Order: sequence, then structure tokens, then C-alpha cells
Amino acid sequence: MREPFSSELVAPAVFGSEYSGYESEEAAETVFVLSERLGPQDREARVELRKDEAERLVILAYTSLELLVECCGETQPWIGVGLPDVSRVQNECGAETVLWDVPLPSGSRQTASAEGNES
Repeated sequence: MREPFSSELVAPAVFGSEYSGYESEEAAETVFVLSERLGPQDREARVELRKDEAERLVILAYTSLELLVECCGETQPWIGVGLPDVSRVQNECGAETVLWDVPLPSGSRQTASAEGNES
């Protein structure tokens, strides 16, 4: 049986600052979406896609930074996205759905050792 929330896929879409939610005063509600770890040469973030138990591509989003850390660990990369932009990010990534505030199994979490893999 395959463990849910595998991170075997690389997100096809890259997102710039237009999704950060900081360009307008309306975007007071920011949510936190898992991203791939950035390397020193990266200029844009990639949303981290995972597979759920039904093998669907999903984006994991969290309603607070505290909840993201609690559910994913302290070393999980993330990006802030304005709440109104989440469905657009989902569509552009090709994810079937967004899962909210889901705790990751400890074996699926990013670890500090992954930081050394930036090349």
C-alpha cells in the first residue's frame, strides 16, 4: 500500500509575486501553501504537488503558519497566497483539489537534511 501524500511529483507551474497576496490591501487573508525548496539560483517558487490516497494530485494549504508548522514540521517550505487566488493556483498547477489543514505523516515531511540538496 502506498503512503498517502507522496511527494514524487514536481509541480509543472512556477508562481511569481502576483500570487503572494501582498499587492493589494484586499489580500489581508493569506493562506500558506506547501512549496518546493528553493535553490540559490531560483527566482520563483514552485507549488509542491502531492498525491492523496486516491492518487489525485493535490495542493496542501494551511489557514495559519502555526498550523502549517504543526502539521508539516518546521523545515517545510511554503509560500503565502491570497485566499482569493488559491483556486487559480490550483487550476494552473493541474491539481484536482486543495486539501486544507491536513497533518502530514512523519515519513512524508521535509527534513533539515533536505536543505543540503539545493544545487
